[in-house]
Order: sequence, then C-alpha cells, then structure tokens
Amino acid sequence: MTVTDRARKVKPFEGEFSRAIRDPHPCACAPSRGLLTEKQAAEFLGLSAGTLRVSRCTGPIPGRIFVPFIRMGRAIRYDEALLREWLTARVVTGEAAR
Repeated sequence: MTVTDRARKVKPFEGEFSRAIRDPHPCACAPSRGLLTEKQAAEFLGLSAGTLRVSRCTGPIPGRIFVPFIRMGRAIRYDEALLREWLTARVVTGEAAR
C-alpha cells in the first residue's frame, strides 16, 4: 500500500474540535464579544487602571465600586457589553439624585 492509497482511506477527523472550528459557539472568549484589556476598559469607563485593579482586589464591598471582569489565567479582560450594562445600572435620574 502506497502513501497515496493510505491518504485516500483516511477519513477526516470528526471530533469535537473539528466541529468547534466549523461551527464556533458564541462564548465569553470569542473576539466578537468585544473583550477589552485593562487599559482599554479604563479608557472606556473614564477611570484609571489603578481603580480597576483596586476594584478587582477588594471585590464587591458596599460603598466601593465593583466592575465585572473576566479572568483567563493571568489575563484580565472586561466584556464591553457588561461594562455598558454596569454603566446603565448606575445612571441616576429624578428624585434618586437628591
């Protein structure tokens, strides 16, 4: 049997990985979701990168801001859609402003 005969008999791999490449599932790691680095998120929110670091370290403590983030190993990313929701939830109008 020659190499070309073997190549003809080999079927393409149909495992989970090949399906994921053909039909990627939208997830938090997908670039289309708009993941931002710490610097980009700070610019987007109008905060300093240090403020975001303190927010991550202290966690959700009453009286302190907590910005939702994604940890991927050592990398920290911020989802742009979550940041927009976070900002929208903090809009103060009417009587609540007093």
